[in-house]
Amino acid sequence: MNYGFNISMRHSRNEILELGKLLLKTNEFQAIEVTYSEHMRHIDTTSYNQAIFELVDMYKTKVLVHISDFNLSEENIILQNAILDEFENCCKYIKAFNGHEIIMHCGSRKLMHISIRHKDGSRQTHTEVYEKMWKLSVETMKKACQIAAKYNILVYTENLTDNMLIQNAEQLQRYIRDVDEKNLYIVYDTGHGHFTSHNVSDEILKCNKWLRHLHLHDNHGSKDEHLAVGAGTIDWRSFCKALKDVNYQGICMMELYHSTYDELVKSKEILMRYL
Repeated sequence: MNYGFNISMRHSRNEILELGKLLLKTNEFQAIEVTYSEHMRHIDTTSYNQAIFELVDMYKTKVLVHISDFNLSEENIILQNAILDEFENCCKYIKAFNGHEIIMHCGSRKLMHISIRHKDGSRQTHTEVYEKMWKLSVETMKKACQIAAKYNILVYTENLTDNMLIQNAEQLQRYIRDVDEKNLYIVYDTGHGHFTSHNVSDEILKCNKWLRHLHLHDNHGSKDEHLAVGAGTIDWRSFCKALKDVNYQGICMMELYHSTYDELVKSKEILMRYL
């Protein structure tokens, strides 16, 4: 089993390089997941990107990219095309790190421009609005996967929390089928699953053949805390058994709020105890 950790924009350049020296140089961890935050008006990514390039150059580590949380359920065609243009920029960004895996959210039920009324003025039902947003997201994701295919990139989408389009494994399966592109797979997020009151072990079994990546973090079931493994109330023994049952071969990616050496090592130790 390979292990990785996320590097958020909250990490300083020195913190990033120190984590690399402690965890990547020793091969205790084999991958990192970085955040794509280019073209944001108030974010300077220069130092962050330089630090990531240094890690890749020194340790030849595997890099995955988590793209900004765009709303794929966008009905405005100009905005949809802008999202797809920025997604293609992300494809170019990850190729600079010799990576080929992008994590992208499916869309929000809150940030919408779609009409909630029928042509006769009557109000659409919650289900009608949801299905319309679902269709829009599927359309945009399909186009994104086709762009990614040109760069030999895999796309992963994950279960999310309230106000988001997808919150569980059954919805993830439906989404994969509806998009129907060979380079789209599931990343299952344990913290999101636990927070939305789903049994994460059962959810892993439902993901089955489409599961290619994991976001691992803990919480107490009341909010999305992004704690270290074992710091919340997830049953990690049962979760690891489910991973073995589906013969999971991907990366165990620790997605902590702010990755530190001690929390990452402790998280890995707990997983290894059960795997």
